[in-house]
Amino acid sequence: FDNAYGTGQSCWTTILDLIDPRGVGAPVAGMSVVVIGYGDVGRGCARFGAALGAAVTVVELDPVRALQASMDGFAVASLEEAAASAGMLISATGERSTIPLSALEATPEDAIVTVAGGVDGEVSIDEAVAASWVMAESGDPHVQTLTSPSGKTLRVLERGEGINYTAGEGNPIEIMDMSFGVQLASLRELLTHAGELAPGLHDLPREADDAVAAAALGALSLS
Repeated sequence: FDNAYGTGQSCWTTILDLIDPRGVGAPVAGMSVVVIGYGDVGRGCARFGAALGAAVTVVELDPVRALQASMDGFAVASLEEAAASAGMLISATGERSTIPLSALEATPEDAIVTVAGGVDGEVSIDEAVAASWVMAESGDPHVQTLTSPSGKTLRVLERGEGINYTAGEGNPIEIMDMSFGVQLASLRELLTHAGELAPGLHDLPREADDAVAAAALGALSLS
């Protein structure tokens, strides 16, 4: 739940705080937003972006997930094609270099580049700097500028790190409670079946998952 629902929300609230620090109103409605990756995090970012009125395009190499994105109502395109008209690029892959130099070169002036969750290096800033792009501070400690040799400037949020946990408040505690509940249930399974489980990954039994969900429903007065 935290990746599929919490991360999408926390990323977008952080994005809005960073691009509109004075609270005058940032125009997300109608903005072309490209979400790279359509796992749980990417799906949440796409959904929350669309809820704010953004025109969301998904970039996804996995054909099944790309088809899911299309059936969820999002445009699907290659990265270079989508980047050419993007007002914002959001990497949601957890993999390095998913926004390579070629995508930065294709992206229009003043576009926003950011990472949801993720790992270091999803935006290929080192590659860009090696190609004579200039990374500089903007006056806001959470927003940097990345300027190409031709003079085009992009806005990079939090140096390309995961914004929801570096510049934001993280996921809502009500959602994180469910993740912690699942982790606690997993520990109980390990203790209950100590010495019985083979080394490797094991699915949490359905009844344990159901118990966490039922407890969450009760806490939210939904059952």
